[in-house]
Amino acid sequence: MITDTKARELGFIDFEEMLLYQDICGDGLYLAELFEEENLEEIGKEFTKKDYEKYIKSHGLVELFNKVKGLPLLDRMIEIYIYYANGFSLSKEAEKIFSFHLQEAKELYDGEKEKEYLKQIDRARNMKGEYFRKMHYIESEVMLRLPSEEVKFYNAIKEISSALLDKKDDSKNNNVSFSSK
Repeated sequence: MITDTKARELGFIDFEEMLLYQDICGDGLYLAELFEEENLEEIGKEFTKKDYEKYIKSHGLVELFNKVKGLPLLDRMIEIYIYYANGFSLSKEAEKIFSFHLQEAKELYDGEKEKEYLKQIDRARNMKGEYFRKMHYIESEVMLRLPSEEVKFYNAIKEISSALLDKKDDSKNNNVSFSSK
């Protein structure tokens, strides 16, 4: 367990500030994996505040960070979950669009376009997986850190989760707009 002292050694004001950065970035186990210039040896290391700040800046999360840093923990978790749920939804839709274009390219025997769309599909799937991991991370952190407010969290995200993860009828996901308020 990391203490305030250890958090300070890593550059944070205290343990709570460290949790804020971890919540924004998602599961720390994947942080190094997502830094393209880092290698897999970095997975599992204790990340410093500078590492998290670098990740936040390079992944366009500064606005999200600023939006949630002053919120109560439950509201923060809901906002972060919604942010990553939106990313998941967009990645899912991008994968569908690129799959459609891939099929068109196959019908036209356009090998170059096929390769291009396969890369885009792979990228969309990777992003979808990343967002899903982050959504799962937030859910697990709510269970650990807010057990008394877990029901409120799930009630707030119930509609989002069912719209995103319902695999039976993807037509339900059309025109879904997510907002916490």
